[in-house]
Amino acid sequence: MDEKDKDSMRQAVILAALMHDIGKFAQRAGEKLNEQEKNLAEICCPKDTNGYPTHLHAVLSGSFIEKMCKWGLAENIAYYHHYPKNYHQKILQLSDWLSCGERRDRAEGESTIDEIKKEPLISIFSQIKIDEKENKDYYCPVLSLSQDIDRLKPVSKKEEAISQNSDEQNSFEFQWKSFLNEAYLMKKDNPEFTILYSRLSFLLEKYTLFIPSSAYRDKPEISLYHHLKSTAAIATCIYDLHLKESEIDSMLNGIRNDYKGDEVSKERFLLVGGDISGIQDFIYSVTSSNALKGLRGRSFYLQLLSETVARYILDRFCLTQSNLLSCGGGHFSLLLPKTDDSDRILLELNSEVNEMMFRAHKGNLAIVLSSVGMSCKDFGREKYGSVLDKLGKKQVYEKRRKFKTLIIKNQKTQVFDPYEVGGEKKPVKFVEKN
Repeated sequence: MDEKDKDSMRQAVILAALMHDIGKFAQRAGEKLNEQEKNLAEICCPKDTNGYPTHLHAVLSGSFIEKMCKWGLAENIAYYHHYPKNYHQKILQLSDWLSCGERRDRAEGESTIDEIKKEPLISIFSQIKIDEKENKDYYCPVLSLSQDIDRLKPVSKKEEAISQNSDEQNSFEFQWKSFLNEAYLMKKDNPEFTILYSRLSFLLEKYTLFIPSSAYRDKPEISLYHHLKSTAAIATCIYDLHLKESEIDSMLNGIRNDYKGDEVSKERFLLVGGDISGIQDFIYSVTSSNALKGLRGRSFYLQLLSETVARYILDRFCLTQSNLLSCGGGHFSLLLPKTDDSDRILLELNSEVNEMMFRAHKGNLAIVLSSVGMSCKDFGREKYGSVLDKLGKKQVYEKRRKFKTLIIKNQKTQVFDPYEVGGEKKPVKFVEKN
C-alpha cells in the first residue's frame, strides 16, 4: 500500500469512528432498515441467542456514510464495528469500547426502541456534588444548538423533558430531518477531507449534543456527540501507533477479561495538558477607562491563544479537532498517540511556542505543557480521574520553571536581560543633515 492509499485509509478510519453511532440518532427518529439493509445486517451484525441480528444502528450508520459522505472504505468499517472482520474494523471496535468504557459487547435488544426514543439526556451538572448532598437529576430535552440559550436549560422532571420531546419542533423525527437536510447541502460541495470532517464535527455538535449515547445505562449522562468525538480521537491515536493486528486482538481480549493482560496495561496514549501562566496579572492590568471592554477583550484573546496553540500542536501530530478534548479558561487538553518521537516533539513545541510568547509578552504570559501516559485501563471512569490528578500536579510543577527551555537553549532573547522598565539606556545620537 503506497502513501496515498495509507492516507486515504487513515481518513476512512477517522471518519468511520466519528460517524459510527449516528444510526442511533436515526433509530430514535423511527428510521427502519430497508430490505437491502436487512440482508446486510445478517452479515455485519452480531446475533442474539435466537439468531436475530442485533446492533442494527451500525447498519444505519454505514448507510448514512455511504449516502452522505462516502469516503474510501469508511462505510464498510462502520458497518462491521460490532462484528469486526479485519484490522481497521477492529481498531474502531477497540476505540468504541475505550470511549464508552464497555468491557464487552452487550445485546442491544431491539424491542426497547420505544423506550430509547423517550429517554432524555441527564445534564452533566447533575453530577456536581456540593457539601456531599444527594444530587438531583436534571434532564435535557432534544434540541439543536441555537442562539436562544434559554431553550437549552435542563428541566427538573424527566416527564417534562419527554413531553417537550413530543412537540413537533423538538422531536427526534424533526431533528433528524433537519440534520439530513444540512448533511445533504454539505455533500453537494464535495469538499476535501479536512473540510468535510470539520463540517461534520460541527453538525454533530449542533444536533447530537443533547442526545444520550446509550439508553441502556442506569444514567444516560454522556451525549452522543461526545461519544462520537472521543471515539474518533482514540481511533486516530490507535491507527497512528501502527500496532499489529495480534496486539489489537490482545487488547480487545484483555478488555473482555476485565482489563487483564499486558497489552491493556501498556501506556500507548498521552494526555497532554496546556495551561497559560500569568492570566490573572494579564487580565487585570487594564486601565480604569473602558475597563469592562478591556477585560472582555483580554479574555477573548486568551481563549483564541489557547485554541491556537492547541491546534498548532494537533497540526504537528497530524490530528483532527476531535483530539482536542477540552479548551477554555486558558487551559486545554489533548489526546495524542505515545510514539517514540512524541516526547521529543512536545519538548520542541514547548520551546518554540514559549519563545514566541516571550517575545510577544516579555515574560508576562507563558504556555506550560505537561503530559502523562495512559493505558487502556485508564479510560475507565475510576482510573481517568487519577490520571487527571497526576496531570494537574505535573502542571503545577512545570509552572515553576516555565521558561526552562529558553534558558537551556540559550536563545538570543535572553530571559535574564532587562526589558521594558529598567536597564541601561543608550544615549541618543544626533546626525546633522547636509
